[in-house]
Amino acid sequence: MNRPEGARVLLVGEAAEALASRLAVSGHQPLSESQHEFPDSIPPAAVLLSPGSECRLEELRRRWGAVPMLLGLGGDTLEGRIRCLASGADDFWLSQQGPSDLLMRLRLHLEISQRAQIPIQLTLARRIDDRGTATIPQFGRVVLPDKPVLRWLIEGRV
Repeated sequence: MNRPEGARVLLVGEAAEALASRLAVSGHQPLSESQHEFPDSIPPAAVLLSPGSECRLEELRRRWGAVPMLLGLGGDTLEGRIRCLASGADDFWLSQQGPSDLLMRLRLHLEISQRAQIPIQLTLARRIDDRGTATIPQFGRVVLPDKPVLRWLIEGRV
């Protein structure tokens, strides 16, 4: 799988924008919201929000949909994590720590986003895996993917 380097990351708020140079060194393309460096027509690959920016999540979610959104936390408390995830963020990052944990979380979310874009093909006569590299005869029956979450979604339990 391709590494998600070069990803456009929208930075919202001062603490997030302070990480622009570190994100650039890591191979990402940081875009500052305050400097209007992004076109509305092209969604970013991810959004980093500064601590206290929970109020922006709903608006950004309407605009960008399923783009991963990581909200900064001022301190590492259980209540802060609960508030962060309850506000609609996909994950959190700790603004008081170095950027290595944030970069790991960002890379993980970008890789998950890339995987979600790979089409899954099912046919009656055969199954083609999610990367299109193998064909397995299944004697005319529908075979669901081996991944429990996909099986759950396809069976209509949503």
